[in-house]
Amino acid sequence: MNKFVGIAVLTFLACGQVQIVMSESVQAQTTQDLKSEASRLLQQGIKQYQISKFEAAFQSWQQALTIYQGIKDRQGEGNALGNLGNAYNALGKYDKAIEFYLQSLAIMREIKDRRGEGNVLGNLGIAYRNFGKYDKSIDYHLLHLEIERELKDHLREGSILGNLGAAYDSLGKYDKAIDSYLQQIPIKPATSLIS
Repeated sequence: MNKFVGIAVLTFLACGQVQIVMSESVQAQTTQDLKSEASRLLQQGIKQYQISKFEAAFQSWQQALTIYQGIKDRQGEGNALGNLGNAYNALGKYDKAIEFYLQSLAIMREIKDRRGEGNVLGNLGIAYRNFGKYDKSIDYHLLHLEIERELKDHLREGSILGNLGAAYDSLGKYDKAIDSYLQQIPIKPATSLIS
């Protein structure tokens, strides 16, 4: 009888371990499903944004943010926050855009995503310029320029120099605006010359 109880206990324990493994597998699958859904919502928002459906994009990105926060995906959360900032910027709510960009920036720095950090810095520069705070705009564009030079992305560098020139121009610092624009001129995409 003791042998029978021992076998029953071992069988029960073995089944319990299988259930635990299955439970972890189901949890991993659920997390992956949620991440896929959040990614789909993020892309849906981008498509909506591109056709100027800013309110719809905002809703998609808000849903994606909620999912990313729930599964503790910091990269996804940072991207969703940045996109929400873009929606607010497009809607002319610059103070809210800046609030979301700053949250995104903190995450990008936390996870050490230099490209993401640069993108958010550039968006902050644009939002501050739209908000009429040109000195802050210049500060963020200069930080963005530093990152793109570090990453050796000359096309982005040229774009930033244009944004920087526009901010200097808005501030009435025409000599600095001209200097930024002149630095932008030699930065062109490489083209091949075929005879």
